[in-house]
Amino acid sequence: MHNIANIRLHSALKDAVDAMISGTGLKGKETGNRIDLFDHTGNQWGSVEEAQPNEDGPRYLYKSSVCGDEVTGNFDSVTNHIHDDMANSWEYHTVPQGEFADALESIQDETLKTALTESFIVCHKKAALESQSGNAKRKWINKIYAAAEPLLKGIKRDNNWENVHQLFETIKTAVPEVQFTVGAKDGGYGTNRDGGKFKTYTIEGTTPEGFPIKGSLVCSFCGTVEDPMSAYDMSLILN
Repeated sequence: MHNIANIRLHSALKDAVDAMISGTGLKGKETGNRIDLFDHTGNQWGSVEEAQPNEDGPRYLYKSSVCGDEVTGNFDSVTNHIHDDMANSWEYHTVPQGEFADALESIQDETLKTALTESFIVCHKKAALESQSGNAKRKWINKIYAAAEPLLKGIKRDNNWENVHQLFETIKTAVPEVQFTVGAKDGGYGTNRDGGKFKTYTIEGTTPEGFPIKGSLVCSFCGTVEDPMSAYDMSLILN
């Protein structure tokens, strides 16, 4: 009788899960006391198992392999969570358009299909904008490096940071399209692990496209033993 009861419980779970994923294109596979869910490519999507029921009826524990979250609730709440995971998942957002079209063919639920399509379009537009942003920033950063490179070479010796000021003026002249703000970080000196001193200048700019460029110029002292701060070298990092 105990085995028959377990079979009936598991059969009820399978029926419930089949109803939860109806029209989504997901497939259920019985594994022990749970139902594992797989997408159209055969990748595991998550699993559903029975949870402690309450006065309102059966409850289920859904574990998402894609989003990494868990939810316990009744039939409707777990069903909605599975659908939300599908609509929001990067597993769908980042696939090529051809594969995405194939995935849609396995989904019969029109509401879910519409949500997935809208989300896919938004995410691909965002990815395209991020790519354009990266390319535009890289173009200006390369111009800045090209202008700065000759002045970064060698050891510098001066009393009032003339080389630093000359470097920034050269950059501003070479790339007037980018509006720069320059400042000394904390206005003082830092100490590295070897006890050497350095001074850092921050640099911020905005490209004509509106993309931010940030970086730092680090002046590391390398003078004599008697006067370590009598000379320095410069390194420029931008991103």
